[in-house]
Amino acid sequence: MDQSRLERTRRASLTTRSAAPVLQPLRFEPPKLATTNGGRMARDPADEAALAEAYAAGRREAEAELAVAVDAHRRATEQQQYAAAALANALDRIEHVDLGTLHDFQQQVLSLAVALAEELVGRELQAFDDVVLANVERALSLVPERGDVVLRVHPTDLAGVLEGAAMMGHRAGDVQVVADPSVQRGGCVASCGPLQVDAQFDGALARLREAFAS
Repeated sequence: MDQSRLERTRRASLTTRSAAPVLQPLRFEPPKLATTNGGRMARDPADEAALAEAYAAGRREAEAELAVAVDAHRRATEQQQYAAAALANALDRIEHVDLGTLHDFQQQVLSLAVALAEELVGRELQAFDDVVLANVERALSLVPERGDVVLRVHPTDLAGVLEGAAMMGHRAGDVQVVADPSVQRGGCVASCGPLQVDAQFDGALARLREAFAS
């Protein structure tokens, strides 16, 4: 009796398993990307326009920088040619001048050289901010270590001098820096009591003229 019941139970279990659905594993299918007729990925027209605009802007910027560099090189070449022509002309005139007028002619040549130096160095002063810092250091080295020092610079150079004063040592920290439109760009004037140190380019040229005239 028990054996017959066990047999019926086993058959019922097998029947239930046979009737249960069989689960099959699913296969992952990645989404397909949109492609053009040539098989390449399609690009967003907005992205294409942005890329083209960025390329055009970069090219315009590069062309502008190149134009500035070419113009600066052209002007420098013209200045060198002008100086060479002036020197050649001066040498040619020296060959045809007598001793009585030689001294006067030398003064003319020296005046031309100083004028040319003024123009060339004046352009350099507009291009390099390090010039004013070098003049400030030179002026401060000539004033006494004691007493209040007032340093006058051109208003355009004020920000650069204030920024660079921190790297000039202890002496620069005790100096009052003020803007003065009468001071030449790139130069400075340091005052300590009655002592005044003029580190302007015009002053140096004036001393050069005096040396040539003596």
